[in-house]
Amino acid sequence: MNAHLLALQIPDFAVAVARAVAPTLRGRPVVVASSTKAMGWVVACSQEARDAGVREGMRVGVARPRCSDAAFLVQDAEQESRAEYALLQAAVSMTPCLERYGPGRLYLDVMGTQRLLGSPMDVATRLRHDIRDRYAMTPALGVSSRKVWSHLAAQAVSPDGIMELMPHRELDFL
Repeated sequence: MNAHLLALQIPDFAVAVARAVAPTLRGRPVVVASSTKAMGWVVACSQEARDAGVREGMRVGVARPRCSDAAFLVQDAEQESRAEYALLQAAVSMTPCLERYGPGRLYLDVMGTQRLLGSPMDVATRLRHDIRDRYAMTPALGVSSRKVWSHLAAQAVSPDGIMELMPHRELDFL
């Protein structure tokens, strides 16, 4: 069986959406929370905030002193919904066989599209460039013959990149 499943993920999706909407947030710590009040929960945080000790699920009152220079934003479900729709539109231009498995995360089955779109790696590369150029978000993609392996490959190259795990070579990856 050949590699034909792509796992696409936008790491820290809520942060990526906020940065796409407000480019001035790029390169600085960002914390997206349920509320900016002390009892709110951190929903997502950028790598810069994570390096300062902020974690998802943490109370805002605990996170703020750890990263006082961070932009603390309230999660915007409407913006995230529009971004999800944009990702789905980009993905469906490659294949109608897709499955959402979380915010900013999709599985795409590109079996049978090779004559039109090229190899799965070609599809992944084209999709990555499309999402970066059109939506200002940075996807990580994994390509394999099984969902779990493609997901692990996308996790391994996160926050940016493409990794292909060839069939029967998955254990070498571990």
